[in-house]
Amino acid sequence: SLAHLTQLRVLRAARSAFDDDMLASLPPCLMELDVAAVEAFTPAASFAHLTALVKLDARACGIGNATLTTMPPSLEVLNVAGCRGLTPAAVLPYLPELRVLDVSRTGVSDALVASIPAGLVELRMAACRGVTAGATLDHLPALRVLHSFGTARAPAVMATCRGRGCA
Repeated sequence: SLAHLTQLRVLRAARSAFDDDMLASLPPCLMELDVAAVEAFTPAASFAHLTALVKLDARACGIGNATLTTMPPSLEVLNVAGCRGLTPAAVLPYLPELRVLDVSRTGVSDALVASIPAGLVELRMAACRGVTAGATLDHLPALRVLHSFGTARAPAVMATCRGRGCA
């Protein structure tokens, strides 16, 4: 248990034995969490109690669709690249502060793209084979950086992005 660390603000636990119970014991004041390559999470894992969390690096870790829906609204940076548990049914919860999102090399689809909040500035969705050319980015007026190689995208979508200043 990490419950005794009541003032903890940053935790780097990449490639560790971190699990659902340890996650549940984290204090709500935690602001940054790195659990990259942690495979012990189950579908019951929840980040909802981390109400101050602004940055989460969960790349290549064992989270899936259900856990994704527990992300707190305070998140500004979310990296779930390489998470094999993310499927075409994955969608984001309400994340009004989200500015940077990486879903590269996951099974996400147009449904997740449609759920991205309007304030997003940087989107990484490289090698997302579930995203089709029908996915639009019209709802992302603040988008300035898009990494989408290996992901289907319509020329009109790219032209619209470039027209708004997106590189």
